Formats: sequence, structure tokens, C-alpha cells
Amino acid sequence: MLTIQEIKEKIEQGLSGAQVEIQDPRQDGIHLKAIVTWAGFKDQSLVEQHRLVYETLKEELKEELHALALETKLPMTQTKTVEDQIREMVTTNKVFLFMKGTPQEPQCGFSQQSVAVLSQLNAKFGTFDVLSNEEIRQGIKDYANWPTIPQLYIEGKFIGGCDIMRQMSESGELQKLLS
Repeated sequence: MLTIQEIKEKIEQGLSGAQVEIQDPRQDGIHLKAIVTWAGFKDQSLVEQHRLVYETLKEELKEELHALALETKLPMTQTKTVEDQIREMVTTNKVFLFMKGTPQEPQCGFSQQSVAVLSQLNAKFGTFDVLSNEEIRQGIKDYANWPTIPQLYIEGKFIGGCDIMRQMSESGELQKLLS
């Protein structure tokens, strides 16, 4: 089993110049969190940022690491604004839902209903769990000038929340937007 220091060193060796902090929130030595700050993440999607980090640990991920949560970020001078992050999410996915929880484990009834509406229409959609990031949670309300979550975007355009999604689905309007 790798030590926290060994994980830190592996990531730093793989991502030259990265600042790496390894946390052990449960203090059990096996459920770890890596916070990686690296200028090389500039212009990379979150998925690509995570892939770059996981690539540095590919052998260890096969057998030695039990659980590693990951947070990636740019150095302060290069960090994307919250608005930039939101814009990127809604424009790189045709259909995108800001929700509480995940589609597999919604954390509120409205998010659960929204996922159900999209799933019934066989829509492929990206999601973001606003409970995982307070800046995005508040930022999305400002971005759309809409006070509640969930929020649905199609082709970068704000569509509405759960009630609007249900009404549009019942009228057939949502199906037209999704096709």
C-alpha cells in the first residue's frame, strides 16, 4: 500500500511543477483526497484534468489505492471564473442539468423528477452536483438569474427548472428541443 507521501511524489513527478496536497478525511489511511494545483490544467476540461492525474497513478490504481477523491485546480492567477466554468459546462454538453446529487442518487425530489423526465425522453445529458461546490451552486443562480435548482440547459440556453421541464414534456415542447 502506498503512503500519502508516495502518492504525493508520484503525482508531482508525473505533473512537473504541480502542487499536491493529500488529505485523509476519514483518518483511515485508505479513503484519501488529492488536491492538485497545476498550471498545465489550463484550457483542459475537468475530465481531462482528472485523467492527467490518474495517468500518473495508473499502476497504483489497479491494485494499491482503495479510494482517492480528486480535486484539480489552476494556480490562483489562472483560475477560471465561476461564470467561465458554468459556461463551459453548458456549452460543451448539448443537454446539461445542474442538480442536487447525481442521476443515480438525487438528493432532492425536484432533482429526482428532473432526471426522470429526461430519462423518460431517452435524453443523453451531462450533470453537475451543486452540493459538491458552493461557488457553482450560487454561481448558477446568478448565471441564469433563476433562484432554484435544478436548472436545465439545452445547447447553452437556460430552459428552466423542474416544473417547467414537466410542463414542456407534457406539451411535447421539450421533446422538440431535445431532437
